[in-house]
Amino acid sequence: MVVSDPAELDVPALSDLAISLFLPKTTEATTLHILAMQTSYVSSDTGDSTADVKFPVAKTIRSWPFLTGVDVAASAHGAAIVAFGSSLTDGDGSTLDTNRRWPDVLAERLQKGADGMTEVGVLNQGIIGNRLLDDSPRRARSPFGAALGQAGLARFKRDVLAQAGVGYVIVGLGINDIVFPGSLTPLTERMNAESMISGLRRTPRTSVKMAALAPMPSASVSTTVTASPWVRASERTATLRSLTNDIILLFFPEVRFPSDGSNHEFCCFASS
Repeated sequence: MVVSDPAELDVPALSDLAISLFLPKTTEATTLHILAMQTSYVSSDTGDSTADVKFPVAKTIRSWPFLTGVDVAASAHGAAIVAFGSSLTDGDGSTLDTNRRWPDVLAERLQKGADGMTEVGVLNQGIIGNRLLDDSPRRARSPFGAALGQAGLARFKRDVLAQAGVGYVIVGLGINDIVFPGSLTPLTERMNAESMISGLRRTPRTSVKMAALAPMPSASVSTTVTASPWVRASERTATLRSLTNDIILLFFPEVRFPSDGSNHEFCCFASS
């Protein structure tokens, strides 16, 4: 990883930043965040246009090549919440160019709830298709290569613990471990509840950790998972409680599957 020199900028909470990159020659995007949910612009001009407000645009892209993150100086009282997950955290399904991923909404609510005086930032470390226990599937049937990221357990130290000022982490991983077997990975790799909880408990502890287990329509569960408690929040809660000593919470109980009229809920546990 390469870190730039610091820039003297006043960056209020919830600001939008425009970051320009100058590549002096044709360069392969060896690192890429495929689900940016933001429009970026590729210039047709030769030469360095990074300081230009307007420049000719050859094409637009909806990914972030090269850029990993931005560190912002804060006071000693500042802290960061890391949102560590997969497509839901990454913003899949939100509106392009509107900053309506749930970590964005959380950051906004934290600022408005404290009249703009809170010194808590939210770092989005979601990767679409990411799994808790396994890396991005690199098989003939998978068109993604390495784009779905390292396993959550493998990247936790880099993407959570190594971040500046981190005090809290919300973990939302596991749904792709459940649904990939039989589609992007062999059915023999299907998960059960015990494996998932064991993996979640292996992530290092920070001040507070919440791990979400996403809902599934029963028809999908029956083909991919050996344990039925993924279907209903009440059943999953009982399974989690039997496997852990952590507090059991409902996470996003307003989430529903309207297509089948069911009342599925997210379930999670929190540990301190």
